[in-house]
Amino acid sequence: MSFSPTGKVFASGGGDETIRIWKVESKNGDNGIVLPHPISKDALVRGAGVVQVAFVPNGKMLVSGGADGSLRFWDMTSEKPRLRQETPAGKGLATSLAFSPDGKLLAATERQLGIMRLWEIRDSKFVNLDISTNNNNEIFSLDFSPDGKTLVAGVGVKGNPDKGAIWLWDVTKRPAVKRVFVETENVPRSVCYSPDGELIAYGDIGIVRILNGRTGQQQGFFDCEAASPDKLVISVKFSPNGRFLATCGYDSTVRIWDIASLKSIHVFSGADNSEGVEQVDFSPDGTLLVSGAKDKSVRLWNLWSNTTE
Repeated sequence: MSFSPTGKVFASGGGDETIRIWKVESKNGDNGIVLPHPISKDALVRGAGVVQVAFVPNGKMLVSGGADGSLRFWDMTSEKPRLRQETPAGKGLATSLAFSPDGKLLAATERQLGIMRLWEIRDSKFVNLDISTNNNNEIFSLDFSPDGKTLVAGVGVKGNPDKGAIWLWDVTKRPAVKRVFVETENVPRSVCYSPDGELIAYGDIGIVRILNGRTGQQQGFFDCEAASPDKLVISVKFSPNGRFLATCGYDSTVRIWDIASLKSIHVFSGADNSEGVEQVDFSPDGTLLVSGAKDKSVRLWNLWSNTTE
């Protein structure tokens, strides 16, 4: 799920090998603009379709990532988006896409292969700038620091579900220099920086942990296990003002947590489905939240009225 910088539209990917562009003001029954993203039959995970979408910070392009590791780059400057560029299929899920705040760099993963690719925009085209291969690890999630100099990653160790880490890449160097920031007891499925870069949040089993963005020391945590019997937290996202954190997971809830008090302040009803909620994203003004679930439903939430739009 990804909001455009204007907040007027958002994008979602689906198992039907399509991307949909939705208008925030659209009425029920409007299926949005549908864009194709075919997936290779050699993909390691069948049926997952398009697993990630992300707008360039200026809103002029959209990138979609497939279950086969392929990327498609869409020109969003006209009413009807057009395909500008695509990359060959790989093998692993493109589980995370992250743009640097200036929009000049794109980081993308192929999860099962432990691959992180760094792309640069040159003359309106994406050029593969760097690649980091980590055969013994799976890279689940990526996010850039607000200054664009550091890339944070949530990483799992293959064959050991009880061991993971938070990695940091210095992307000002070529090749990008990686270091282990924090070792974790479980796999951090989702990780993100706060808007000021002072905090890093990541989803653990039963817990969302808040770390000091410079030292890695734990600043606090949200007890999701107490909030729900299903423990796995799949996605975390800071609000634009940095005061709140949205989380979702296999308990099929969407929750808003207050960073200052470390308490849950909203639990959105109506998100319940048996398969779980996988992604969330805030609108640029922080008043709306979009969620995407495994049952193919997409919901837009008004944060302060606890209702769907």
